Amino acid sequence: MTHEREADVLSEVPSAGNTNGWTTRVVLLGVLTFRLANACVLQTWFVPDEQWQSLEVAYKLVYGYGYLTWEWTEGIRGYTHPLLFATVYWLLKLCGLDNTFSLTLVPRLVMGFFAALSDVCVYHLTLEYLQSHAAAKWATVCSLTSWFAFYCMPRTLANSLEAALICVALTCWLCSRRARSWKLTWASLFVASVAVVVRPTSAVVWLLVFGIHLITTPNKTSFIAGCLLPISVITVVVSVGLDSYFYGKLTVAPWNFFRFNVLYDLGSLFGTHPWHWYSMKHWHN
Repeated sequence: MTHEREADVLSEVPSAGNTNGWTTRVVLLGVLTFRLANACVLQTWFVPDEQWQSLEVAYKLVYGYGYLTWEWTEGIRGYTHPLLFATVYWLLKLCGLDNTFSLTLVPRLVMGFFAALSDVCVYHLTLEYLQSHAAAKWATVCSLTSWFAFYCMPRTLANSLEAALICVALTCWLCSRRARSWKLTWASLFVASVAVVVRPTSAVVWLLVFGIHLITTPNKTSFIAGCLLPISVITVVVSVGLDSYFYGKLTVAPWNFFRFNVLYDLGSLFGTHPWHWYSMKHWHN
């Protein structure tokens, strides 16, 4: 597709700078301020995974000591998510700012940034899909006033990062379909692949999205060979490489996760839901 055609398509989208809408800068600054304040307000913990599957692992990577739970001895957890906070801890240590206050607060501020990014994507996703500034505004208001998002999104949970990445990937995907842009398609697939690495269960979302596209698109070969396959290979190689390096042996964490929870059904020791739970819960929400 020519650049002129892509520009023509993009020009059909309602301008974010229109007086009836909010500019990207206004949305970003507004939600970023809100989510950073949100991160500072949270003074409690929600579930143990906030520490034991993220911050404790990151602390051990940077400082060389700490406690790792059984999931890490079994190799069913990947290091991609904790590495985000390990990078934060390393920078704080490098700057001599690694005190208790900053080690506790800064990771939540980082997650507050990702929460704000998801709110911005909610605005643009709605604007792109419904072509309505009013709908985009109300969708953003609903996102910001959701008590559960306020309570969970700035936390250092893999679920929170996964939710933000899904919002970004879906926004890129919808925009790529309208603009017919391979760059946006690549961006969407890349972010989606990171979301799957962070939390393998998010693959359910992308099997549906990309599966529908594969059924309906006439360019199946170009999509698979030009986008889906290379990004999948790169993601698998990098993910397995990182996990194998930190575990000290060849480790495929998603496979270990699948084998432990599905093939061996050992996850049922910690409780189960009926087969219809996900569909009924999502319908209820």
